[in-house]
Amino acid sequence: MPSYVHSTPDGEGVTSEAGSDPAGQVRPCCPLVPTPPEVLGLGVSALREGGKDIRSASLSMTEAGAGGKLLPNEHALEPPGSTAGSTDRGARRTVSESDPISVFGLSETQLRPIVETAVGKPVTSFEISIEHQVEGDYGFAAEKLIPTFSYVTHECRRGRVTIFAKHSHNPESPEAGKYRLLATHGVPAPRVYGLVCSPEDRPILFLEYLDVSEQAQSVTSTENLLELLSLIARVNAIRPTPEQAALLGSWWDGPATEVSTFEVLWEDAQKGNLGEGLQQFCASRRDELPRLLAFTHRLEEQAREMEMGVLHNDFSPGNTGRRATGERVVMDPELMGLGPRFGDVSGWLGRPEDLWQRKENQRDLAEHYLREHARWGGSPPSLDECLEECHLLWVYGLCNLDFGLGLARADSDTCEEYRANSRRGLLKRLTLLLNRYC
Repeated sequence: MPSYVHSTPDGEGVTSEAGSDPAGQVRPCCPLVPTPPEVLGLGVSALREGGKDIRSASLSMTEAGAGGKLLPNEHALEPPGSTAGSTDRGARRTVSESDPISVFGLSETQLRPIVETAVGKPVTSFEISIEHQVEGDYGFAAEKLIPTFSYVTHECRRGRVTIFAKHSHNPESPEAGKYRLLATHGVPAPRVYGLVCSPEDRPILFLEYLDVSEQAQSVTSTENLLELLSLIARVNAIRPTPEQAALLGSWWDGPATEVSTFEVLWEDAQKGNLGEGLQQFCASRRDELPRLLAFTHRLEEQAREMEMGVLHNDFSPGNTGRRATGERVVMDPELMGLGPRFGDVSGWLGRPEDLWQRKENQRDLAEHYLREHARWGGSPPSLDECLEECHLLWVYGLCNLDFGLGLARADSDTCEEYRANSRRGLLKRLTLLLNRYC
């Protein structure tokens, strides 16, 4: 089954392989700064030429100059959530020319063009400090670091720039190319300062540093929720070129599986791998599995018949941030692709009225979203057609269990809190599907 997320108000939502459970927590034009466009759409294998990293050379604005190399303080690379260095923010120490710079093992030569692109001019030297910790849900797709560079330009002017560095676990991550696609279509997104291949042959993406605090991402007010819907409407209204469509791929791509996630879940539950609650539920309702499988198949057939559009595929308030100007921008487009056109908003617009816990009227929200969709070049359908498709996709989202199932297993690498939340989410989904929809 395809992987996508139905984002919902206040972090509540129906999620699939990029989120958690349906009843629990999920969690103006932005120009791309000058970086070679022919490189941004490529994976790590394309960043090498005869084994040599060519990304830094393509970004360089000056030859590597003299200047001291500095390391972040000794606590800068502590695991997420660590408070080891909280009393030593911004500590610096000069190291010798033979020492590496600990921004994911990159050298000064590799980091220099990143700093120069962020600054907009050549620099003669720079120092590194760690003054910000990664906020919010750390995620599973990458290691993250927020270095601050104190630099000196050729005009002897001093300045500071903070950059968000993302070291992907996927050697062929398409995220940089998808950021470029967003910028091409004028969608507000972080500026890309560069892409470098790490010593582990994985891409490190350097991005504009944004405010991702709880306050910045909040959609508790109607104004903020409308702002969020306006932002995703800009993504969904994109009309990709054939080349861009090839980069995006389809929601339905991937090999078909002979065994459904429901069958795997039932087997795991009866073995006791998913906790006592799911074990009892699946044992008592074993005979209803065929009905559930048939219902899911019908839903997928209907979803496949829907008009396709560009989806973020992991859209939620937690995947947005704010610039210093207050502008909200969309982040983390790695999963962006083509799929049923309202897949990103079905969590807000498709949820049943009795499960809608906000004061806003869903029809009013849908009207706002469709106006914004049309404003940015889309061709949206009627209000009723939009709401009907959103509801079907919301229900179909209940059937996307792969990610939650992986976290819920007794042998998963996640913490006990994630495991327990995932089990509760799976149980709520199954109960809702069997009691209301099948």
